[in-house]
Amino acid sequence: MIMTYKEILIIFLLAHILSDFYFQTESLARKKEDNFKYVFIHSVIYGLITLIVAKLICQNIENIYLEIIIISHFLVDAIKYFLKKKEFIRKYQKYIFIIDQIIHIAILMILSYFMIKSGENYRYNLMLLNILNIVGISIQSIIILIVQILLVHKPTNILIVNIMQSYKPVSKEDDNIKNTKKAGRMIGTIERIIMLFFLLIEQYSSVGLVLTAKSIARYNKISEDKEFAEYYLLGTLLSTICVLMISII
Repeated sequence: MIMTYKEILIIFLLAHILSDFYFQTESLARKKEDNFKYVFIHSVIYGLITLIVAKLICQNIENIYLEIIIISHFLVDAIKYFLKKKEFIRKYQKYIFIIDQIIHIAILMILSYFMIKSGENYRYNLMLLNILNIVGISIQSIIILIVQILLVHKPTNILIVNIMQSYKPVSKEDDNIKNTKKAGRMIGTIERIIMLFFLLIEQYSSVGLVLTAKSIARYNKISEDKEFAEYYLLGTLLSTICVLMISII
């Protein structure tokens, strides 16, 4: 089965999401801010995951493309590291994550294009294809579904936190703030996964039920605190927009 541009890009996205979000711990991400050594360590992990994912799924992908992805990722992260040391950049911190991800994804899109233009017929790993065919699962469908589920969790949480940090109302309660944040993010992830499945099975009206249930749980605070109500609405809208965009992959 010959792979299309979208299928190649999805494989690269899968490797990128796993490497940049799920195999990069919060501790490593913080250390990258202060010590360049950890930028290199992250790049090594990124390279290994990219090689494993690409070689596992595609049987004849050339190493040169994988090397370009790994080296370009390291260079972008290195530039980001040194830029963050500049005083004038610090006020734009919340935009750096978004710009960084746009550049990484743009590189993957360009490389996927050149792979298709090269005329090489890229094919799925035959063993993996046979296993999924026996089970009765489409390899394209399962990879896209995995990418979508991975996207609605950590990447979307980080994106929303970065966008909303300047709109966050001042909290009057200091107890259990950390635990509350973790619970809120997990609720957001579950909410987005449910909405994603409703969208995939074309039950669009059911998405409203999820949003309504969430609003009922926060009704008292929404009705009593105008700032929180606006903050909550912004977060809900951003979360919904992210799910809608992810569902069309």
